[in-house]
Amino acid sequence: MEPGIDSTIEELESLRKMRQSMTSPSDDPQVIDQSAAPTPDSLDGEKQQKQEPPKKRQPANNNSNPRPTLKSILHKPVGELTPPELKSLCNSIRVNKKNSSFNNGLRILERILLELDSWDSKTRKKRHSSDDDDSSTASNSMGRGEMFLKPIHVFSMLTALSRDIRNWKYKHNIRGNKNHRANKNSRKGGKINEYDIQRLVRVITLLNKHRHSNKLDPGCYTKDVPSFATMIAAEASRLEGSGVDAALLFLDMVEKEDEEGSGMADAEWDPRLIGAVLDALARVGRAKEAQALLERAMGVDISRVDSGTNNVLVPSTSTSSKKRLDPSQASLCYDALLRAWSKQAMLLGQAEPDNPMKKHQHHQNEKKKSHHQNEKKKSRLIKAASSLAQARHILLNHMPLLPELTITNRTCTAVLQGYSGIGLGSEGERLLMELEALHLSPLYSMSSLDSSPRSTLTFPSSLDVACYNSILHAHSQSQDSGSVVSAERLFVAMKERTTLNISVAKSTFSVTPPQPDFISYSSMLNCYSRHGMISKAEALLGEICDKFKPNVACYLPVIQALERSNEADATERVVSWIEHSERTLPKPNRLLYTAALRCMRRHGRGEEAEIILDKFRNAFPNRGGPDVYSYTLVLRAWEKTKPKGDRRNAAKRAKGLFDKMEKMSIESLLPQLDVNAYNILMNCYAQAGDADEAEKLLADLESYDQPNSKSYNLAIKALSTSGTSNAVDRAWQILYRLGYPRDVKSTLPLQEQLPFNVSIDNFNAMLKMFAKRGMASEAEALLNKIDELVVKGKIERGPDIQSYEGVLEALGRCGDEDAPSRAEALVTRLEVMSEMGGGDFQPSLLVYNLLINCYANAGMAGKAERLLERLDDPDLFSVGSTIKAIANSGKNQNVSISRAETLAKSLGGGNEIIFSHRLKLASKWGLGDLAEQLIEQMERQGLNPGIIHYTAAVNAWAKSTDDNATARAEILFKTMEDKFDLDRAAYHGLLLNYSAEGNSKKARRLLQRMLDAPEITPNRNSFTIVIDSYARSNSNSAGHKAEELLDQMRELHAAGNHEVEPDDVTYASVIRCKNKKIQDLTNFEKIELMRYLQIETWPFEMS
Repeated sequence: MEPGIDSTIEELESLRKMRQSMTSPSDDPQVIDQSAAPTPDSLDGEKQQKQEPPKKRQPANNNSNPRPTLKSILHKPVGELTPPELKSLCNSIRVNKKNSSFNNGLRILERILLELDSWDSKTRKKRHSSDDDDSSTASNSMGRGEMFLKPIHVFSMLTALSRDIRNWKYKHNIRGNKNHRANKNSRKGGKINEYDIQRLVRVITLLNKHRHSNKLDPGCYTKDVPSFATMIAAEASRLEGSGVDAALLFLDMVEKEDEEGSGMADAEWDPRLIGAVLDALARVGRAKEAQALLERAMGVDISRVDSGTNNVLVPSTSTSSKKRLDPSQASLCYDALLRAWSKQAMLLGQAEPDNPMKKHQHHQNEKKKSHHQNEKKKSRLIKAASSLAQARHILLNHMPLLPELTITNRTCTAVLQGYSGIGLGSEGERLLMELEALHLSPLYSMSSLDSSPRSTLTFPSSLDVACYNSILHAHSQSQDSGSVVSAERLFVAMKERTTLNISVAKSTFSVTPPQPDFISYSSMLNCYSRHGMISKAEALLGEICDKFKPNVACYLPVIQALERSNEADATERVVSWIEHSERTLPKPNRLLYTAALRCMRRHGRGEEAEIILDKFRNAFPNRGGPDVYSYTLVLRAWEKTKPKGDRRNAAKRAKGLFDKMEKMSIESLLPQLDVNAYNILMNCYAQAGDADEAEKLLADLESYDQPNSKSYNLAIKALSTSGTSNAVDRAWQILYRLGYPRDVKSTLPLQEQLPFNVSIDNFNAMLKMFAKRGMASEAEALLNKIDELVVKGKIERGPDIQSYEGVLEALGRCGDEDAPSRAEALVTRLEVMSEMGGGDFQPSLLVYNLLINCYANAGMAGKAERLLERLDDPDLFSVGSTIKAIANSGKNQNVSISRAETLAKSLGGGNEIIFSHRLKLASKWGLGDLAEQLIEQMERQGLNPGIIHYTAAVNAWAKSTDDNATARAEILFKTMEDKFDLDRAAYHGLLLNYSAEGNSKKARRLLQRMLDAPEITPNRNSFTIVIDSYARSNSNSAGHKAEELLDQMRELHAAGNHEVEPDDVTYASVIRCKNKKIQDLTNFEKIELMRYLQIETWPFEMS
């Protein structure tokens, strides 16, 4: 409902003109001349001054009395103004510049009233101390009997306030501007704040207080003054929330004025006043107060839906007011009340903002946190649904009993939008059907429906398309998986004009819904997009483009849905839609390009991100183009590049874009790059394992004095992934630069030692590096060192759960025999600290998974299974590691296979990780048939077997004793060639099959394929497997062929391929090819063979 602010201004203008005609011009004192407009005499004087020669500046005359300015008058303390100054202030408020009434005119009026209040206070004091000379003097200076403030002054001010409120409303489009709250306290642009509302309240209160003063005209405060103030405050609540309370206060003043002034002769409420206040309450969702106000105005009690009473229309007993609102003029007021309940429901249904000061929740607490959030969400929705139930109750049960009220489409939409706002699509659709029945029988009740004909009747819908659009939007906001089906059914009925059946009690109606409009299509498009039905969303978008002129809101949900999807061609489709929007939209829009860049960031597609960035720049050649956030999204896209083989190129491309951003920053086209941009590039280097560039970038950051803790973490991460031999030493150097204490033998002078700036995150990065390399002893030593630094006060935060996870991961990879027991001790330590009250040390699920992995690597299946049984909510990694423990244990074939299958079924069949461990178990026992069955089972479950799964199946056939094992392995290998880019492990799987069969010719040809493939680099294992195939063959030239392969390995090693350097296993395979009976060789023959093969030690154990 729109309050009548325009009609208010018209009334104020007419009142102002009437008051002005009644005021004699001679009664008004001269207005302060703020602009110092020149008079004709002064102009003649200026001409004479121009003709005379310049004179020296004369000293100021202290006896002169210059005219006071408005600013100087306002700066005087309250109570010290003279009557002429007060008159000047009164006349200055008659002229208000646009958008200055609150900041200027209202402030002056407040000062006038405060001055008059001070004078009255002094007058009262004088009566009690008539002998006081000072008081007598003050009394003489206060203009005894003189009237200062007149109605023309007050109503001019009210008119200016109303006009400015109207200008702000329409100029800034407050109803659609989502950002107005962020700027409501800003004076720029004429906005108002809470202090302005308080000033308005003080002004009206002071006018009421001094209404009988002889210094105020009696017409300065009448019923019209609080009435217009009510309208102004209610409309100002769009900009400042405290306007609602002010409007309620002024409304009470209006009622009191009627009671005292007119003796309740005017017994009806002005519907504009009630409607304006109700509308203000509706905007902030204060539904209970809105209902109480309407009950007070109508003189009836509106029952609550949870009150249990059936009487919905009874006289009010909660108020003594005799003023009544005419029911025939109350329809818009009821609309506002319904909007208040809907708004309250939407506010109750909103999620609480996250607390940024909360500590990071770790793995085990995530599910508890999620459960807690779900419970809070359910509680919010229950409260919101209760508010909507009250709105529905008023609409269906209360309003139909007042025949003077008109239930319009706007009335229905007021409630339906509440269901739309919190995503209660099914409940909203049920209300929609009830409203259709209500319009067919406006005074319907259950008994009237029972007595109506039972045959099905068809009617055109009484509701407009906006009501149906609210339901489509509600379905799009719903989290229910079935909501999209309901929305689609309703949308198809609207589009194809098929009837909808309405069943109320025992009566059935059929309604033909209205024709869908552009908003209907947009709402259905949002529904498809939010529920991940991207293909249908894209098809509907195409239909919208054919029937309507699409806008940005049509393309945006489709692009955002593609961002959330995992479809392989999602990014290409986003580029296509961006190009389509450039052809159809009247002008480019930043939101679309930014959404497309976010999609590229999520999918790690830097190439497409740069394409979008170029289009962004071309769309805005002059201004409004990509900002630093847009460029950062492209950097993020390169950072998230997933294929490991593409990460080096991604780092190079990211460096090129980063250099361009730096150049634009120097040219002031972009703001100065902060540390986050450097960290993104450094992470690109870390992902690519380019430690040199990462350290160089860190040095640049240090020269600018900009690095943060994350910068050093990323540099250590880059060293960890680089694989360089001195990576650990270089990582220690980074910690030393942060002030980590060096070895006691260090010769660094004491005065050159750096302050300690190592954070726990830096230590965790170092622990992750140790974990990746299996350096368990170093990780444990560093963990103990961190505790020592905490005791010494060097560091505030000690080891956290991530620190312990790093050490456990290192123990899992170190291969030490006592690694499981050391891991057990570490986990026990965590559990003890948690029981003693250390909330940060609650062992996470990852901690237990890492301990199970330690058991798995050691083949301790019993301990792994017992720990798995202890876990409240194990995940796939827990079960997968337990199956791995079974595979590495000494359990026999039947027991291990059966136990693994039971564990997999406990999770409903498992996922790719579970099947990977089961396939490795099948490979261990040479169960090729079982391996192929597992791959088929994955496909039946909708999983995608990867190259690792097929490789495990090929390895299973290599250990199989079936006659057709090699043929079955070749079929699997051919399938892998068609599906994947083969890696070295895949080739090794088939080589093992050829080697086990002694098929040296096929093994040699497959090795040659590896040598010829540009993406595959054979290692010593590749050659050794082929040499083994010669050893198992019956070829007389096996020894010669083995020597050829050995020479080839040495040549490749000399050329720089260090992975093919022969080892003892290789030499042993070559010797077996040359001599089948190694145990029969004499020592002399062994020495001669070693000299011939150029090896220093005998590769077999000496007997």
